[in-house]
Amino acid sequence: MIIGLTLDIIGVIYLALPIFKDENRIKEERSTLWGFNPHTKKNIIYDINNAKSGIIFIIMGFIMQIVGYLFFS
Repeated sequence: MIIGLTLDIIGVIYLALPIFKDENRIKEERSTLWGFNPHTKKNIIYDINNAKSGIIFIIMGFIMQIVGYLFFS
């Protein structure tokens, strides 16, 4: 069950990473460029990948907790 809780914590950290963007990354993402801003696409992909990783870790954590509860308690 400890492993499941640890995976849940890791997943929540991955989901919270966009909150802690540094000022330079925010400026890159929000700056106006001719045509489109390549930094915006890069940062959105980065945030989506972090969210997917976080969700996977949380699901794995829940599964580990269920397994621990059903088979080891």
